[in-house]
Amino acid sequence: MMSQTRQALFESDLAFLILDVRQGVTVADEKLAEYLKGEGIKNYPNLKNVVLLGNKAEHSFLGDISNEVYQLGFGDPILISAEHNEGLVDLYDKLRECIPESYIVEAREKYEKRLEKHESLRTQKWKELKSLEKEAGEDWNLKEWERVYDELNHPENSDYDSDSEVDLQKTLVNPEDFELSPESAKKSRTIQMSIVGRPNVGKSSLINSILESDRVITDSKAGTTRDSVSINYVYNGRKIKLVDTAGLYKRSKGVLNEMIEDEVHRAIKYSHVVVFMFDASEGICPSELDLARKVINEGRVLIAVGNKWDKVTKDLRPKFVDYYSDMFFRKISLKGLHIVLTSASTKYNIRNLLNEMLKLYDAWNSRVSTGLLNRWLDSFKKVQNLPSEHGSLLKIKYITQIKARPPTFYVFVNDKSLMKENYYKNFSNSLAEEFKMNGVPIRIIFRDKHLKAKKIHSPGFNVKKVSKLRTSGIGMMKKESKKNKPM
Repeated sequence: MMSQTRQALFESDLAFLILDVRQGVTVADEKLAEYLKGEGIKNYPNLKNVVLLGNKAEHSFLGDISNEVYQLGFGDPILISAEHNEGLVDLYDKLRECIPESYIVEAREKYEKRLEKHESLRTQKWKELKSLEKEAGEDWNLKEWERVYDELNHPENSDYDSDSEVDLQKTLVNPEDFELSPESAKKSRTIQMSIVGRPNVGKSSLINSILESDRVITDSKAGTTRDSVSINYVYNGRKIKLVDTAGLYKRSKGVLNEMIEDEVHRAIKYSHVVVFMFDASEGICPSELDLARKVINEGRVLIAVGNKWDKVTKDLRPKFVDYYSDMFFRKISLKGLHIVLTSASTKYNIRNLLNEMLKLYDAWNSRVSTGLLNRWLDSFKKVQNLPSEHGSLLKIKYITQIKARPPTFYVFVNDKSLMKENYYKNFSNSLAEEFKMNGVPIRIIFRDKHLKAKKIHSPGFNVKKVSKLRTSGIGMMKKESKKNKPM
């Protein structure tokens, strides 16, 4: 634990030394304070400040330890009560003092550029559809497209769920463009990759194997990891944030297990890639499959990793491979799901896992031009018989990609009730195969002349309405964008 503390201090600019004001200053507190004032200053060049926090100080309670606190040598403590949310304003003020003003200005400038890119891409897509409408000789009402586009591409999305992390102008217009160049890969921002699974399947060991160091505490006893731990890493020039999560039990009961479950689901929500890890020597239980479906429903890249492959005897490995392939094919609704069999203890297949992750991440970010999509649609309709019912024939007018991360497509048809499940599966599978998106969750929104857009997609996806924008900042930019929208 002390080794992990030193590693964290080495990477930090600011440290909080937390005391229990009701217990008083202990010998351990004094030794830690002495360490931070002595060796800490020498060994941690990035550590610019140590702030003393007095916790459990409800109503500014300080007790009888005033003199002992000041003898630690870190000045006045900030009195807080983490349980009752008291004193946090002073804590936030101290954090704000440590953030350079240049960083605040730079962050605001990047945010404004992101809004400009979003609006530029929206205008570009609108022009593509109007051009396609003119070629088809039809009058398409694009108001519904605009509504759905604005809902899915809300400018206030967080950094982890925003198209701003990739070059919005990088649109695939030719089939040979699907491979990212090394130059564009270096420009991409940090990939957040979380590792989830039940306890003791080797999540922490996998991270240590990737880093080639004992960065995360591991133990054969299940439940060693209780909080999510994030670590920065660089692989083949790509920046990756590895997130180790606590293990989820088959049936979570009690306050602690509920908190762990919430933390894991939060890690999934803010991830780009999720490694779903299971014990390849023991098999998969239904609760683990539910966790994998959760990842797909969130629209994240899912990689199934069977760890402890070294424990499976060589004569049984072919049978295990067939079993897991059949299991995921029947239970997980994701065409081309990638299954990687590894051994974290022996570092077997680790590089293959990382290479697969980068490939799927790039596909998850890919954006296809409207022209290329509709050329594929014309070819697809020629070789596939369109479904009909009671004399009515399904007509697919056009398709356009309305969002990336995950790839989301908007399809205009004459009557979406004619889109049968089997035909939809063939449609989505052909789309994924054509544009090299196998193994990536794809969402498709169908729109017809009669009703509003309806989704057919992986289970659990909802188009959520977004709240109205504030009148300042973003809201003003949105009003300006509507004024300047091309007619």
